[in-house]
Amino acid sequence: MRKLLLKTAGKSSVPSSAVRAALGVVVCAVCVSGISGVNAQTAAPAPAAALNRELIVLRPGGSAPSGGDTARTARLKTVTADSAKIVSPPTRSVISECPAVYEIEPAPPVDSALLFVRHSNGRTDTLAVAASPPYRAAWDCSNVPDQDQTHLQFGYVLYRGDSVALASPPMPHRWALLRGKPSAQPRSYRIKQLAVSDGFEIDCDTSKWSGAESAGIFGGNTEAVFKLLRTGAKLYFIANVRDNSVSGGDFVELHLDIRRDRAVFPGINHRSLRFSPLGRSVFFVGEFADGKYAQSDSVARLLKDEIVWKASVNPNGYVVEAAIPFSVLSDLDSPPSKIGFDVSVTDADGKEEAFYSWAGAERFTRYSPSRWGTALIKDAVAGLKYVLIFALFISAFAIIGFVAYLVLSHRQESKDHKAEIKGVSPLTESVVEQIEKQLSNADLRISDIAKSVNVPPEKIVVALMNDLGCTFEQQLTYKRLKHSQKLMRDPELTIEEIAKRSGFADVYTYKKSYAAQMKVDPGVSKKAMLERIKEDMEAEKEDDDDDDDRL
Repeated sequence: MRKLLLKTAGKSSVPSSAVRAALGVVVCAVCVSGISGVNAQTAAPAPAAALNRELIVLRPGGSAPSGGDTARTARLKTVTADSAKIVSPPTRSVISECPAVYEIEPAPPVDSALLFVRHSNGRTDTLAVAASPPYRAAWDCSNVPDQDQTHLQFGYVLYRGDSVALASPPMPHRWALLRGKPSAQPRSYRIKQLAVSDGFEIDCDTSKWSGAESAGIFGGNTEAVFKLLRTGAKLYFIANVRDNSVSGGDFVELHLDIRRDRAVFPGINHRSLRFSPLGRSVFFVGEFADGKYAQSDSVARLLKDEIVWKASVNPNGYVVEAAIPFSVLSDLDSPPSKIGFDVSVTDADGKEEAFYSWAGAERFTRYSPSRWGTALIKDAVAGLKYVLIFALFISAFAIIGFVAYLVLSHRQESKDHKAEIKGVSPLTESVVEQIEKQLSNADLRISDIAKSVNVPPEKIVVALMNDLGCTFEQQLTYKRLKHSQKLMRDPELTIEEIAKRSGFADVYTYKKSYAAQMKVDPGVSKKAMLERIKEDMEAEKEDDDDDDDRL
């Protein structure tokens, strides 16, 4: 049975206060280190309760040092994360269940290892002190709120016989604790286009924003209303925050996911922009590469140089307004029709910070794009109404022609097999019709079709080759693939069910045949088809809403 060299202070010859002081120096030195990508404030030393009062560490096979020597000779050496390999949880993984297993494999020989986890913007949970492998502990996170990649950090301190303590550096952007919520929030906001941007000054004057859609954030003593507008080149943002006591710790954050990938871990195309009424702006952007997260200083400088913003404090609270070029928000030349975004307000009036989010993100999950909502990019309509009406009259004949084309296309699609066998023999037409009726039969053979049309199989082979230039098997596979594409429109059907209903012997054969014909995996085609259907439905709903607004 593995021995842990853990002794209570009452049974040890080492003064517990001295050892606790040494451990406190090690752990607290790690805890106060800065967080890459977050404007973290220096944290106070971890309370003694966070470092188990009853645990001390003795050197295996050696005598315990005196209390004075312990406090005087213990040296802290902060090194890279390579001083130990973190076996569990895997890097860039999401913890969804508790307890979570934390295990490391030290690179150098060690006498013991202290395992801890930091979360909730400064809280540290000491998990265990192990004196022999496996260096493993269970973290009971059941009472810990969800954490994004910035707020959750596992860490360790390695102790060696020469009184050297090797401490892990801060390790953000490696793990997230997310449980129970959907990966994306359902809320959406429409960003209208400014018809004319001339004279739209960043001056915290809310009167010029009358035409923009309003959205509110409410909670406690804080009430905020924000609006967004855009031009072809810039995104405009304003937040009017009611706060009975504006302090230096108050700020508004605008989170943007231009590609709307809803990733758990943010990357180089995600932005979190912080504006403080009594402080400065802070822009968070970076990426995880080569096993570590690094703030992108070049992009941060570009954001600082290109974003124009202003804050104004008033008796009822404060206003923050900003103009943000789209060119500094991602590598896209222009914004797509939908982007991921959220707006959050932090109120630091009391001992505990109050936090509120428009999309429903929590205080310690606000930097995860998976918790943000959606913004719909809308073009200007009101100022161009008469131009559009005129254009509709001019294009009337074109629209009529297009409708006629759609009708003909629909008829042709509904009678696909007739279009494909136009001008062929009656026998080929009958064969194709029977193939479509019986294709769900995985054991379908040419002899079965021959019985259905009452001709020898040899005649079917000749007819298909002369009229369609294909064999019976090729025609059967083609029809099954076409049928599977129709089934892909049903979101409830899995790829396995689609393959079975289309007559394929197994899903492997289906995927192989589909990839050979369509040059893409059927799962990718199904996902793209469902997204296209969903976008078409949303576009129709938005058009109906716009029509209602005009009425």
